[in-house]
Amino acid sequence: LLVMQQLFIVDQLIRNFHHNQALKAAIVGGGNSAHILANLLTRYGIKTTVITRKPELWDCNGITMMYRNKAYLGGMFTVSSDFEHLKSANLIFLCCPVHVQITLLQKMK
Repeated sequence: LLVMQQLFIVDQLIRNFHHNQALKAAIVGGGNSAHILANLLTRYGIKTTVITRKPELWDCNGITMMYRNKAYLGGMFTVSSDFEHLKSANLIFLCCPVHVQITLLQKMK
């Protein structure tokens, strides 16, 4: 339920951005919410990079989400373990456990 509430907020945020601005997003973390968020962002045409410790475990060709027996395919995105991708991002999302957020924020300086 919490993930769905967060995604609703993200959805509203993206809808209110200026459509003439080319958005780039970075998602830090590779958990369930990162998968869903990468799908949502690419469906809005936002160039998305997922930054995770294990990029080799990801399929960058899009993720299929099922909702009420209907499949939704997200677009392609980049997966990396390199924090350099944060420099070009307009939007940065932390999709990681709370106990590692301080460490990740320090790496993002």
